[in-house]
Amino acid sequence: LRHIYGNAAFGLAVDGFIGPVTVSWIKKFQNDMKAQGQNVLVDSRIDRAFGKVSTVSKTTYAILLMNQELKKRNPSAWSSLPSQVPLSDTPK
Repeated sequence: LRHIYGNAAFGLAVDGFIGPVTVSWIKKFQNDMKAQGQNVLVDSRIDRAFGKVSTVSKTTYAILLMNQELKKRNPSAWSSLPSQVPLSDTPK
């Protein structure tokens, strides 16, 4: 979220915790994606994606949209992501 929103994301700490500030930025991101016409559930959550669309809400997983948006807005942050966050081809 910090790499997507840049300096505007003041107060958003990269600390491994999801507190009220992080929750509000997640909700902002989901609302922004919805305003752009994306089929995303605005629930202030970032769930693990099991496919492209949730079988429950029938909406696109926010984490997929977040990754797409990061790649579009900040390609250098996108390309360095695997070195900062371990990625798996077979998540559990």
